[in-house]
Amino acid sequence: MEKAALAAVAQGHHEEAIGLLERTLAVPEVPARFRARLAPLLARSAVVGLRSDRTVEVLTQAVRDPGLPVDVRGQLRLDLGLMLANQVGDLAAGMRELESAVEELGEVRPALTSRAMVALAMPEWPTGTLAGHREWLRRAAGLAHAGDSEVARAAVAANHASLAVACGDPRARELVAALPVEGAPAGCREHAARGLCNAADAALWRGVVPVGRGTAVGGARPLGPYRSLVHRADGAGHPPAAGLVVRAVGGAG
Repeated sequence: MEKAALAAVAQGHHEEAIGLLERTLAVPEVPARFRARLAPLLARSAVVGLRSDRTVEVLTQAVRDPGLPVDVRGQLRLDLGLMLANQVGDLAAGMRELESAVEELGEVRPALTSRAMVALAMPEWPTGTLAGHREWLRRAAGLAHAGDSEVARAAVAANHASLAVACGDPRARELVAALPVEGAPAGCREHAARGLCNAADAALWRGVVPVGRGTAVGGARPLGPYRSLVHRADGAGHPPAAGLVVRAVGGAG
């Protein structure tokens, strides 16, 4: 079954893969070691191949599986929390799932724990306080810099820059300029693109339009298929267009 699901994914038949995986994971007798491999494959297929509402359904069901190891449940819950907060727009539910993911991932999966924490560091009304966001960022940075994941450190840098712009931190320009847009691994550039677009959005909403425009254009370099959206935002110079770019690259988290 696992080979069949992988073959379906490779051919882009994500609905077929999801059906196979859901039916298999519904069988209580499937051992935990197999569930730990199959559940993340289900989550990846859902994130890539389904509408946001259907993805939330699949991930919500997956995290309820009592046979999953706790850290694997946390990995799925991280995907669920980001999906709820960024694509669905249910910030309160997304934040709750991300906080639970932090607990489940713990020190066993520090890079993923850091990713959940750094998402919680993003200021989104009506959730959290500035002091709380800064504390999540501090904890995320500690985990990321203690580990060996360059991508985790890039995620922290992206959200640090975005938070700095959002709250008027005088270091904001320096933090934005330091994001790894050239020569870094693809995963790092993706976080840099997300950080640049989120920073542009924050700058435009705060009324710092020149900063927002320049940041959005800088974000075009690593954005690939999203480049045209960035230039549209820069050309129009309106916060709604910057918001479109943020949603296109996966939202604020």
